[in-house]
Amino acid sequence: MVFLYPIFIYGDGISERFLDQTSDGFITIVEEAPPPTTHRIKLHQSPSIVATYSLIDLGETDLPQSMLTHLQDGTSLGPKISNKGKIICNESKGGFVFEKNLERHAPKMQGSRIYLHGINDNEHILQSIRSSPYSVEWFIWPTGTSWDTPRIAIETVEQEGYKVHLTTINDFNVVVGDAMPFEYGMPLIWTEARGLYRVGHRFQLNLQGRVKSLNNSSAIAGKSHGKHENFPFYWDGKELTNLFSFRKQFCCPVGGKIQFEDLLLTGDNTMLGTFWINDRFFEDPHHTDELYQAFSWSAKTNEIRILDLKGMRFSAINSDKRLVGAMNGTAAYRDEQLMPIDLMSAPPQDSIQDWRLIEATDINDEGQIVGFGTRGDKTHLFLANPL
Repeated sequence: MVFLYPIFIYGDGISERFLDQTSDGFITIVEEAPPPTTHRIKLHQSPSIVATYSLIDLGETDLPQSMLTHLQDGTSLGPKISNKGKIICNESKGGFVFEKNLERHAPKMQGSRIYLHGINDNEHILQSIRSSPYSVEWFIWPTGTSWDTPRIAIETVEQEGYKVHLTTINDFNVVVGDAMPFEYGMPLIWTEARGLYRVGHRFQLNLQGRVKSLNNSSAIAGKSHGKHENFPFYWDGKELTNLFSFRKQFCCPVGGKIQFEDLLLTGDNTMLGTFWINDRFFEDPHHTDELYQAFSWSAKTNEIRILDLKGMRFSAINSDKRLVGAMNGTAAYRDEQLMPIDLMSAPPQDSIQDWRLIEATDINDEGQIVGFGTRGDKTHLFLANPL
C-alpha cells in the first residue's frame, strides 16, 4: 500500500531582471513570478520507503492537457528536465525556462511564439518559432554557458512542404521527429553534418510510422505502421529491427489486433513500451478495452519480456531505469524491479491543497520529476525534488 504524508512549506521568491538583445535577434527575459509552493511527500512501498519528495508548484499553464501529455503521438509541450535541473515549460503565449534555483527565463521575439520541446544534458534546447500558423522554424538553442549564444538552425524546407514535428534531442545534438505527408508519418533524423533526412534513407527503406524515443547512441525506437496494426521498430543507424516477428510472444490471438503506444529507449538499447490488444478485431473492429500491458525488448539479447505494471503508461525513463508516466489517470513512478506507485494516492484531498497530479512527463538522473496536474480547476506544472 502507498502512503503519502504532505507537510506544507514555502519556497523562496523570484527576482526580476532583464538581459540585452542577443546577436540573433532574440531577447531573453527573467520574468517576475509568484513564489513556488512546496509540499513534502513520502512515497512508501512495503516493506520500505522508496523516496521522499518535495512537491513544488511551477505555476499555471493555459495549454490543454492534450498538448502537455507525452502519451500521445506528435509534438509535446509538456515540461522536461535536464540532469543539471534546468526545466523547460510552455504556455499558449510561448515557452519559458526554470533554472535550478527556479529563476524563470522566457525567450521573446517580436511577432513570433517560441515553444520549447526538448532539452539535453548540455542544456541545449530544441525550440520551434511560429510567426504564423503556417510558418514554423526549428532551432537548437545552446543555453549551457550563456543565454545569448546564437541558435543553430534546423532547415526543414527540403521536406517539400510536409508538416514537420521534431520531438527529441540527445546530448550530441541529434534531433528526431516526423514529417506528415500522409496519415502515418515519416520518421526523420537531423544532424548538423547531414541535415534532415528520412530514417533508413541510405538503405532505401520506405519506413512509415512515428519516432518515439532517442538515446545518446543515436539509436531510435518508434512505431512502424502496417495495414491494421503498428509494431515497434529499432534503428541503430545501420540496421532496422521490426518487432513484428515477435508477434506471437505478445499473446495476441488469431483474429485479434495489437496496438503499441508508449516506447522508450534506455542507454543500453533496451526498449520498454506499452500495448493493448483488441481480441475481437475482425468480429468487432471498434471494440477497444485498452487494458495496457507492458514489455521490454533488448537489442543485445533480442528477448521479449511481458511485464505486469498495473496498466502504467510511460512518459520518460532515466539512466537508473526509473520510469515515470501515468496510471489510471494519475501521475505514476516506478523503480526498476518494483511495482508502479501512484504519486498521490493516500492523503485526504484537503491535505494536499487541492492538487491532482495527472502525468509525470520527465525524470532526470538525480530523480527530479516534472509533470502537470490540476489545482482547483486550473492546470498547473509541478517539480518533485527528492530530499
